[in-house]
Amino acid sequence: MATAKFIQPAHKMPDFSTEAALSLLWRKASSQLHTHELEWLASNAAVHAGDNAGHLSEVLQGLSCLIRDDGDCGHFASADAASSLIHGIAVQLSTIAGMVNIAAEATSRVSLAGRAA
Repeated sequence: MATAKFIQPAHKMPDFSTEAALSLLWRKASSQLHTHELEWLASNAAVHAGDNAGHLSEVLQGLSCLIRDDGDCGHFASADAASSLIHGIAVQLSTIAGMVNIAAEATSRVSLAGRAA
């Protein structure tokens, strides 16, 4: 497995997450977006986040049944297995949160642009 080489910026950055990366990219790029691009983000980011949340809910429901029926097989008995599972869920939720934040910000900017026109 190749190891990634991480570059540390001169100023303090938050711990990396999908949500933090999306937030950084939004802050840097959002002022350059046209109204039709903001509208596209506002509607599609919200739908995408909702779809992801619904899918994650279905997966977790199925997983809860699997764990309940696991009995003594111990598929999730080890700390590593449980930690890996919970980390994966956290990453998905970070992605969903980032998309919701972008949708909200884009919606707000579209609204402001509409009032200014």
